[in-house]
Amino acid sequence: MLKPAPKLTTVILLTGHLQGAGDDANDPARMQLSMDGKLIAEMRRHDGVRLELMPFNKYRLTFKNTHWEDGSGRMTTTFTTGKPGAVASWLIMTPIMLGTEPELTRLSNDDLRRAVLGEGYRIVDTEVEMAEIALAPTSYPERIRACLAQDQQGPCESLLKALPEGVQPMAVKVHVANLIQAKEAREQARIRAREEMEASLPVTVRRDKYMVALSGYLKQERYADALTVLPKLDALEVEKDPSLDYFYGEALLKTGRPQEAAERLYRYIREQGAGAAHYAQALALINQAEAQP
Repeated sequence: MLKPAPKLTTVILLTGHLQGAGDDANDPARMQLSMDGKLIAEMRRHDGVRLELMPFNKYRLTFKNTHWEDGSGRMTTTFTTGKPGAVASWLIMTPIMLGTEPELTRLSNDDLRRAVLGEGYRIVDTEVEMAEIALAPTSYPERIRACLAQDQQGPCESLLKALPEGVQPMAVKVHVANLIQAKEAREQARIRAREEMEASLPVTVRRDKYMVALSGYLKQERYADALTVLPKLDALEVEKDPSLDYFYGEALLKTGRPQEAAERLYRYIREQGAGAAHYAQALALINQAEAQP
């Protein structure tokens, strides 16, 4: 049984004191949040960003205060997300004095509630799609490239099963759909080729071929497979095995179609009479069919 895809972990990052930033909405000082060199969000003082990330994965974040052009107001940190469905939050503080390192403080749920309600934090939009952010850890881009580089469903399906629906890469889903479509097309071509070869055989040979297959299926109690052969036998304009209706009725009954089974078995008894090879068995199967709702 397949395990359900994991839930994402929520990470909330809030800007506290931001050196050089005032309350003016046009103030140029900002906190830039980047992940592996890509800008994720840009925030003013008392802004926040909510990230939905893969659980138990390592992410590398860089925070930069645009007030410091020399890069001193910059901090890079690596952290590992928590368990699926968990919520974690941090407060980002940039230095008041030049040369002081920025700080990243973990907030408790109560601290987060007080900060958001008391200070009026607003959550800003991210610059890129959340799915792209969630899949930033090195292992996922590598797995995506490996999936797209080959014509095997396994690696792609394994990747999709490991990801929540919201972060499944569209390129991977399209690739899997194309692989499935190509596989189905090959199977249909194989079936058509087989049918053409069968059609080239004399009708009596086809009858014998189908009867051999049917006998094997019935001995192995593969009744659903038997029902793929029986219609072909039924359609042949050639003398058929007198027990064909009995075999048909048996397969129908064993696959949950009692009404159709009874019709076939009654016809078998009616046409073959009490001397039929499977007379007693046919009557027993009729009774079973009629006992079912």
